[in-house]
Order: sequence, then structure tokens, then C-alpha cells
Amino acid sequence: MIRKACVADLPTLVRLYDTCFPGEAEFRAWFFTHVTSPEHILLEEEDGVLRAATHALPCALEQNGARFGASYIYAAATEPRFRRRGLMRRLLERTFTEAREKGMDFSVLITENDGVFPFYFELGYLPSFCVSRESVAAEQNSTLSVRRAQAADIPAMLALYAAGTEGLLRVARDEAFYRLRLLQYGAQAYVACDARGDVSAYAFADIQPEQLWIAEAFGTPAKALCAAIAAAEGKRAAVVNTAAQRAQVPMGCLLPLTARGAEAARITDRRAAYLNLMWN
Repeated sequence: MIRKACVADLPTLVRLYDTCFPGEAEFRAWFFTHVTSPEHILLEEEDGVLRAATHALPCALEQNGARFGASYIYAAATEPRFRRRGLMRRLLERTFTEAREKGMDFSVLITENDGVFPFYFELGYLPSFCVSRESVAAEQNSTLSVRRAQAADIPAMLALYAAGTEGLLRVARDEAFYRLRLLQYGAQAYVACDARGDVSAYAFADIQPEQLWIAEAFGTPAKALCAAIAAAEGKRAAVVNTAAQRAQVPMGCLLPLTARGAEAARITDRRAAYLNLMWN
């Protein structure tokens, strides 16, 4: 049986998440507290036993002034002993139906597991959301003023994002989007300022023992900012992700749910579309 989750399901949903995504307990606790809620979770159960679940979070895409409702599929998980039974396929198809009923134009997702792309393609998803990814050597820059990002920087960050993704089909953002990401990244969110003190670049960093991963960076001196962060953190280099003006590294998939969505996907470069900082 497929149904919406309720508050009483949360402990079981947490256990399923931890089973399918091990090593993420700290982030999972944060995500369940600040991002998701039962109304955005569909689950499949039999005789009271949870077998699979997925989060379908409402978001929006935009391009050149046009706005499209979207359902963002996240943490799609099936209990290992119930896999290969078509449970997730049925769950996702239900999310498509519900999204259409709400007037949404797309179902979108990001995956870090290339092996699951064929499964999504069978459901009608199209490869999309490429990023430009490169390694930037650590280097201090005496002309660059670097500090932690703060809430007052959000308008400048929004402007840098808009400029860096101009013309692309992209996830729509507002100040609330950046407030939540600043809460998530904390001291690992950085900005660079010019001589006047104006924000000229920003970066969201994931500082790992083996590498420095820049989840997103925008602004003219973004590479210099990432190089400076790497130097400050004692890393040899930073792996930097930003918008791709041509197809490079695919991160996810896009499924048009309406005629309007299908037309937007047809006329745009969907591979260069941009969907990032979505808990991926």
C-alpha cells in the first residue's frame, strides 16, 4: 500500500534512511528537522512493514522569466530485503501523479550513483543538470579579502547566482533558500570581497579529510576564492563545481510532466540546466 507518511512514521523512516544512506546520521538529523516533513514523504508498506519511501519536495525551475513548478525527488530508499520488486517504480509513478494534480511541470532529481541512471531513464527521465567541475590548486591571494558568509550577504549571493546561470533552466532561489544553506554549511560558507567591501564571489565548501569539495561557487574571482579556501584549510587543491555553459558532468535527471514542461525541455539545453545545493 502506498500512502503519505505521518508523524508516527518518522522513527521508522529514519531507520530506513540510515540503512540505505549509512554514515549520514548527522546530516539526516538536520534534514529531518529543517527540510522535510511527513506531508512530503510517500511510503510503501505491507502489513504495517515499511518497505520503501521517497521524499518529493516542492521546488521551482525558472528560465528567462518563465517559472515551472517541480517535484524534487530525494532520498529514494528501499529496504534491502524488498528490492527488485518494483516498489520504487510504483512510488515514483505516484509522485508523478500527485505532482501533475498540483500543476507541476517537472519531476527532477540528483544522483551521485551513475549506476541508477538506467532505472530513471526507464521511467522517462532525461539526463540533465550538468556541472562544470575542475580542480583548483591551493593558493593564497593577498589581493583577495575572504571571510565567512553571513545573512547580510544573501542579496549579493542571489545576484551572483543569477548572473552565473543566466539563460539556463535553473532552480529558482530566494533569500529563504540561502538562509537555509547558510544554516546547513555554517562556517564552511565563504565570500570574497572587493576593495570596496562588496561581495564579488561566494563558495559553499565541504571540508573532508581527503579533499576540499566546493559544492558551488559563483562570481568572477570564484576560482581564486576556492584556491584561498584550500590554502587556509591546508589542502593541496579544491574540487570546484559551478554551472556548465556546455554539457560536462551530469548530476541528475529531469522528467517533463506536462505539455508545457515538455516544450521547455525541448527548446532548452536541458543538459546544461542547473540544479544544485539541493541536499546533494
